[in-house]
Amino acid sequence: MTDSVQLNWIPIQQDPTLEAIAEEIAVSILNKSKASSRGASRADRQKRIKNIAHLLVSSLHFTLTSPKKGLGVSLPLTARYYSATDPNKINLSHDSLMLVYRELEDRKWINVKKGEVGKKLTVIKPIGLLKTNLEKIGLKWMQQGLLDQCIELRDVKRDGAGKPIRRKVGKKFKTTKIKLPLPQPEPLELAQH
Repeated sequence: MTDSVQLNWIPIQQDPTLEAIAEEIAVSILNKSKASSRGASRADRQKRIKNIAHLLVSSLHFTLTSPKKGLGVSLPLTARYYSATDPNKINLSHDSLMLVYRELEDRKWINVKKGEVGKKLTVIKPIGLLKTNLEKIGLKWMQQGLLDQCIELRDVKRDGAGKPIRRKVGKKFKTTKIKLPLPQPEPLELAQH
């Protein structure tokens, strides 16, 4: 069995080289694609594809620089694992992910070990020119984005005095749960050497 890290567990790393590779992939996909964007504007579609490309490339860089050798990125290839509304599923567009995946495969930038249907996930590892470019970046500190789906701040609806509002449902009293916005941390300044 191949050791791997699931795609949506890795934060996107901020690096100009990673962003340039993601942009190159997104532009290539959009140049090949047909005029139809399934209702989304071309700019929205390009942004979504670039974000997914950045996540995949960043994940591949993460596994390549990991102290655990031979690590890959695991991702399911079937649409049932993806949803924008279900918090138990990967919050990405399956169609856009598959476009990026196929582009990486067509360029021979990834080695693919396909999983068995319904049993295992597909594991990808960087090869060729992508691996060379990721190795040039090497292991260094990079600003990382928060994994929004991993951090959730919740509470219940409250009245003016701060007590939970309860409504009667049958013989029991229930509260209404709400999600609260995450506080935005102040950006850290990097030490200059």
